[in-house]
Amino acid sequence: MSYGPSPFPPAVPEPQPSPGGRGLHPLSIGQIFGLALRMYRYRWRALLGAVALLLVPLYVFQALVETIISPLINSWMLAWNDWLVEWEESIGPDPTALPELPPVPPLPAGFLEAVAVSIGVGIIGAVVSSLAMAAVVHAAGRIYEGGEPSARESVGQALRRAPGLIGAQLMIYLAMLVIVVLGMGIGIALVAQGAGLLAFAGVVLLVSAFVALIFVLLRWAFWQQAIMLEGLGALDGLGRSWRLVAGSTWRVLGYVLLMAVAVGLLGALVVAVLSALLLRGFGPLEPTAIVGQYVLLAGFNLALTPFTTIYFTLLYYDIRWRNGELNAPAGAQPAVPYGSPNGGQPPYGGQPPYGGQPPYPPDRTPDG
Repeated sequence: MSYGPSPFPPAVPEPQPSPGGRGLHPLSIGQIFGLALRMYRYRWRALLGAVALLLVPLYVFQALVETIISPLINSWMLAWNDWLVEWEESIGPDPTALPELPPVPPLPAGFLEAVAVSIGVGIIGAVVSSLAMAAVVHAAGRIYEGGEPSARESVGQALRRAPGLIGAQLMIYLAMLVIVVLGMGIGIALVAQGAGLLAFAGVVLLVSAFVALIFVLLRWAFWQQAIMLEGLGALDGLGRSWRLVAGSTWRVLGYVLLMAVAVGLLGALVVAVLSALLLRGFGPLEPTAIVGQYVLLAGFNLALTPFTTIYFTLLYYDIRWRNGELNAPAGAQPAVPYGSPNGGQPPYGGQPPYGGQPPYPPDRTPDG
């Protein structure tokens, strides 16, 4: 029996995850840590391999350069230290009657060239490290969607996206330079004028520049994910990250601080213990001690880069869900459906995340 057309509009169908992709879900801090660890354990060879392919040659090159230039730089540092000690010892009981300054130690031959080489190596290191993290971002996205990436595949994807990654990184450095020069530089110059209104304005400018720097870096927290996982260019990737973080700035700040504190404390502890065990008997400015400390830091960074990058990639997925997005497309690299390689199960050690259930009650939809 027909009652005629319904007076109510038809129900809007709920969006469904893409056939070959991983649906997005909200992730708490504990779930992000737990899932990041499972993903790391599941494909640790591919993740460490991707990082090692790019970072090990870089670290070897940097260690060789440090071995060559560190004696020259250290000799200048030791000369300045001796100069300061000599000047402090010449100060008498009356601090207002300062003695004549001793001759300033001259720069050793080749010092400026060594500094230029050190800056150049630092720039190369920043670019290669960014490519290594981008490779892990690609691998993390593929694992999250049910794929099984290899180290060569992830590095290849990062190298193919290198122009966009490098371009975005240069834009970030340029923005940081503008904030530092115009904000902090002028603020320091005003503070140096002494007490008064100008000094107060300088303090306000310094604080404002620092806050602006943190704000901009937070808004651009997901530029690598946007470029690698969504196939965007440099400018579009930065804009995409800016819009994603717009409503979750405090949340992102909290997650960034938590990871920074955890990594900082763990790194300081590990490097301090290993340095005490392996570098006993070497002075802090000796080349062996400098290179040894560098090798320890490089090894720690090599092992931890996959985990921290997965952590922020999962946070990127969480922020996308909070912006109303339900699917996780992998850009130009299609994901492998769960049913293909693992008998219908996602690959995190043979167990789906969240114990087989999404992290919200079963009677709720992701947008409810």
